[in-house]
Amino acid sequence: MYSGRVSEISRPALRTKEDRHVETRLPPGPRSPALWQSLRYLVRPDELFDECYRHYGDIFTLRLVGSGTWVFVASPTLARELFTASPEVLQAGVMNYSVWGAIGGGNTVFMLDGSKHLERRRLMLPPFNGENLLARIEDMSEVTERVISSWPDDRTFPLQPEMQRITLGVLVRTTFGRKIESENGELMKLLVRVTDEVVGSWLLLAPALQVDWGRYSPWGRILSLIKETDTALFDEVDRRRRTGDRDTDVLSMLLDARDESGKALEDSHIRDELVTMVMTGHDTTETELTWAFELILSHPHVLAKVREELELVIGDRVVNIDDLPKLKYLEAAINEALRIRPLAPHVAFRRLAKPYEIGGHYLPAGTIVSNAVRLLHRRPDLYENPLEFNPDRFMTDKVDPHKFAPFGGGTRRCLGMQFALWEMKVVLAMVLRRFDLALVGTPGKSVRSGFFIVPKRGVRVRAHARS
Repeated sequence: MYSGRVSEISRPALRTKEDRHVETRLPPGPRSPALWQSLRYLVRPDELFDECYRHYGDIFTLRLVGSGTWVFVASPTLARELFTASPEVLQAGVMNYSVWGAIGGGNTVFMLDGSKHLERRRLMLPPFNGENLLARIEDMSEVTERVISSWPDDRTFPLQPEMQRITLGVLVRTTFGRKIESENGELMKLLVRVTDEVVGSWLLLAPALQVDWGRYSPWGRILSLIKETDTALFDEVDRRRRTGDRDTDVLSMLLDARDESGKALEDSHIRDELVTMVMTGHDTTETELTWAFELILSHPHVLAKVREELELVIGDRVVNIDDLPKLKYLEAAINEALRIRPLAPHVAFRRLAKPYEIGGHYLPAGTIVSNAVRLLHRRPDLYENPLEFNPDRFMTDKVDPHKFAPFGGGTRRCLGMQFALWEMKVVLAMVLRRFDLALVGTPGKSVRSGFFIVPKRGVRVRAHARS
């Protein structure tokens, strides 16, 4: 197992073409037309990636219409090279902006590179660390209780919309504070629409089709919604500045934040961070929670062990912060769900600012490199019987960040990783203690929703309140 610090890992040397006296050379990949590759990527990405791995191995190339040449890596060694390469050469912010910039803006930790990214990351860390993170446990419990209390007994319903209600409720409280739910209903409605209509839009995967033909065109409707949401956001920022209204929420911290020169963030920068948080922090946890429920419920022996642990650690109490580190098996089940069902076939996008060597291939500038996390997580040399849902594999070994990377890696690893893992623990614990859930329909079916791979039909369940 890898046990060294990231700083101790040697990075591949950047060499110019003149130094190497070789031409740039892409890894092998399908020879079919780029349009056909793009259609397969949009409709059946898992099938396409599995096929490429069988034919080309740990590194392969796809040509996608509208975004260019992509190189995907699928081994711990190559993932380490990707995560530890110089951010001045492998630029994540530039790549993220090319996809999300029209929605999230360019002044966020998600869209910045180099020193600007690190400086903004330091400003954004407090809401996800220490006492601020501890304070969110109460919000997670309260929102979860409010949602599951409305569940009908002995009736069938899709689980994913319920997970959306929980995760969006928690995220809005975290971002804007508790008062937002009662004092700014219009902003709440707009944020729900942004998550439903924008984040899951197939247009995000087709930049060439992002053309504004007016507010009734597909992309025009998205831009109109973003503009309407921006107006409500700027009104809330202005109100907070005028009244001095502050709490422990992210907006309050951004209003009071100062950079290294003592300068406050501009309103447009605050807006970009807020929209990006809602955009990237909601559908992700909602989807992974839904997959985790489906996998646990479809394996009775795992469900029994989870319930046994919950009884031992929590009993009839409300889950609290001290319980979370003790829920070892539940954590292992969550990790195993993230391994088998990562959010997307690939994560961690980087665009090359200069020619770069990785995996023995010297790639030209402009190439996009990404970690094919689904393939990485299903390698039989890393995970015995990789298609089997077996939480025990995470009960003993320390997690290697280059073998298991659902949240990306390196300095670009998701800021909200710990927040998301704790939220999943709280929600799973509260629901499984309170309800017997039975799956309705065949598990495992998936569809694409924007960048994410989500359960088909939202995982339908029948709920019975437990005595």
